[in-house]
Amino acid sequence: MAEVSVIVRTKDRPKLLIHALESIARQTYSSCEVIIVNDGGEDPDISRIEEILGGKFKYCRIDESKGRARAANVGISASTGRYVAFLDDDDEFYPDHLEVLVRCLNETDFRGAYTGCRHVLKSYDPDKGEFVVKRVITEFGRDFSFPLLLFENYIPLISVLLDRKTLEEIGGFDEELEVFEDWDMLIRFSRRTPLVYVPKVTCQYNAWSRNTQKAAFGGFDHRDVYLKVIRKHRDLFTPEFITFWQFHEKKVLEQHYGELLNSLNRENHSLRQEVDLLRRDNENLKEWCSNLETARRQLLDELRTVRDSLAGVETDYQRISRELELIQKSFGWRLISGYRALTSRLFPEGTVRGRAYSTALSAVKGLLERTVSAGHKIKSVDKPVGSGRSVNQELSVCFIVNHLDGGQRYRGYHMSEYLGIAGIKASVIPDNELPARADEVFRHSVVVLYRLFYSPLIDDIVKTCKKNDITVVYDIDDYIFDDEALPYLNVRGVSKDELRQVIRNHRKAMDLCDICLVPTEALSRLVSATGKKAYVIRNALSSEVINISENAYALKETNNSRIYIGYFSGTTTHDQDFLVASEALLAILEHHPDVDLLIGGHLKLDARFDRWIEKRRVRFLPYVHWRYLPYNIARADINIVPLVQNVFNDAKSELKYFEAALLRIPTVASPTESYRFAIRSGENGFLADGTEEWVKYLELLVTNPDLRKNIGEKAYFHTMNTYSPKAMAPRVAGVFREIAG
Repeated sequence: MAEVSVIVRTKDRPKLLIHALESIARQTYSSCEVIIVNDGGEDPDISRIEEILGGKFKYCRIDESKGRARAANVGISASTGRYVAFLDDDDEFYPDHLEVLVRCLNETDFRGAYTGCRHVLKSYDPDKGEFVVKRVITEFGRDFSFPLLLFENYIPLISVLLDRKTLEEIGGFDEELEVFEDWDMLIRFSRRTPLVYVPKVTCQYNAWSRNTQKAAFGGFDHRDVYLKVIRKHRDLFTPEFITFWQFHEKKVLEQHYGELLNSLNRENHSLRQEVDLLRRDNENLKEWCSNLETARRQLLDELRTVRDSLAGVETDYQRISRELELIQKSFGWRLISGYRALTSRLFPEGTVRGRAYSTALSAVKGLLERTVSAGHKIKSVDKPVGSGRSVNQELSVCFIVNHLDGGQRYRGYHMSEYLGIAGIKASVIPDNELPARADEVFRHSVVVLYRLFYSPLIDDIVKTCKKNDITVVYDIDDYIFDDEALPYLNVRGVSKDELRQVIRNHRKAMDLCDICLVPTEALSRLVSATGKKAYVIRNALSSEVINISENAYALKETNNSRIYIGYFSGTTTHDQDFLVASEALLAILEHHPDVDLLIGGHLKLDARFDRWIEKRRVRFLPYVHWRYLPYNIARADINIVPLVQNVFNDAKSELKYFEAALLRIPTVASPTESYRFAIRSGENGFLADGTEEWVKYLELLVTNPDLRKNIGEKAYFHTMNTYSPKAMAPRVAGVFREIAG
């Protein structure tokens, strides 16, 4: 026989009932039976209940609703356990609820006990298919006081466990009471034997949004019923009791109402913060709408451009079709067609004659090519010994970039801008526009392949470049060209076999070239280990990014009472990196209620952050186009760059530092090689090695606004002097002049 009977009262709230029963199924204490009492509502899904509880439940149906007290008494009559617990269908137990209460009663002489109870506002999210906590309202829980119980129903019924025989002896619940039936029962139970309080929150009393809760019981005048309960126990209000209460319990009541007042003040403060957050969200939404409208107009302009281009293509197609028709009618075309038909008859494919003809034709073509090539070189090339290109050929650079990779901005378009400032011609061709624009490639003296996979097309382009004395450079900005990098690659949704194939495709394309271009010294050493010469050009800024960032900085909110620590991720590969700073961030959130965490882009947080997400202390921003990224970064007061220290991350660039520095935002970063290059710790940022240093430097910046401003300003000036187009142009031009020889 079960030691505990849990009585569940329900009426026409099937989703809430299932939620409540699931909390019983999760109990760590297993010797219990469940009595489900349906007070005149529609029958629930019994098969679903069996899935949750197995066979350990009884179902009692009251055909016509008789009220809460009647439903409770029916449950008591059907129960067989030594103890009785109560759970209405809209509330829930925490997993150790029954275990805590049973242990208390079994180890003491008390016949009734109760625990702390959390009161929360919840709602049902149909998109997620789950119940979510909107906010915590308050917590019930104080030592037992019979005089206080006479004045106030301060013990939620969900939190109690009572001896069944004593409960039956006092007559259960008073069915004349529409509400406060639990308060009246507890007063009568306590007149027989006192209750004991276990100071631990083990259950949850839920208040529900209107769209979730369907009222099971009608409305009553609670004041009249309250007076009815007081009159029922008026024999306890003797002169002696009133005197005792006045002199001995008055402070208890004052303290209790003081706590209630403090709770209301906290709730008021919480609501004000909620209103502030909603106001800021509304302002951000307006800004996003404005940005989206701008993007929509840009797309319409681009669409018009594409339509104009298509019209031009259609015109060209019609012209070429007419020219082809004229060619096919010409004497030359008929002569060539006749020649092809004749050779097909005289030298059929697959025959000895056919093979001999093909061999002779290839020899003639080769001889013609060598003759034309030699004649060209004699006419236009005057090459000194050892030169890879003509002394008469002007330096110009073509960047063929991986159109799917975000780094194409830094390694292609930004580079092109720097060379243009230095007076060197440069162009950028996305790889998806090949082979249509292949002829443009061969007009340059240096061709850079940024992060391209190997393909027959790339192979042909490289071979053609080399044949025409064009220097080909492979640009790679991550350690993704060696199988030894595989352990460091963790991309959500991508298997190790797929990552290995990515590495090998990059390496095969890289092996076509003799020279490599990289953004960091660490990556240069890794490339050099493969036997190739590597040049370093660091990732840096464009004029457009600087202008956008200045606009974002001008719009930055400066009178915000909250402090935002920002983390911005551009890919799904940084989950492990973020763990480096997780302990420190949790400590900061715990000890600094004015600090929030801002997550931009792709990141999967672990369960330790759940309660901060529920409290809206962790805010999420979507991954956005790079032109809108500065506006997201500008919302932060402190920028963090946590990285696991290994050879892979040492090879990564410091771009997260200078993107935040443009907005005068100080950065705390892990001391990888690139961030040691960029940050002089304590001057233009901080380098944190280990949780203790992360906490130390975040504390410094959180508590000292003048330090945040000072560090941010120094980072800005350092960035403009080091990573601006004006600063980069002479360095980049020098590297390409050396590459070109």
